Amino acid sequence: MSKHVKNMQIAALKHEFGTTRDFVVMSINKLDNEANGSLRTSLRKKNIKLRVVKNSLARKVLVDLGLNVTRESPLFAGMTILAYGAS
Repeated sequence: MSKHVKNMQIAALKHEFGTTRDFVVMSINKLDNEANGSLRTSLRKKNIKLRVVKNSLARKVLVDLGLNVTRESPLFAGMTILAYGAS
């Protein structure tokens, strides 16, 4: 990924997450398609957004927003989803 594209994605994520106070980092590796769909539908009904983001970009954005996320954090291993947005 070019540096320009990466910087554009980081800026968009900062804008999207900038006013969000709480996040949940989830692993969906062990969910089958039916469970994954049910989870997404249930959260959508509660106005909770899900976002699959490349781990390195998610870490960079969250650190830039003031959260303490280390490179070695087990939260960002494998496929992860950020859930956010309910008031």
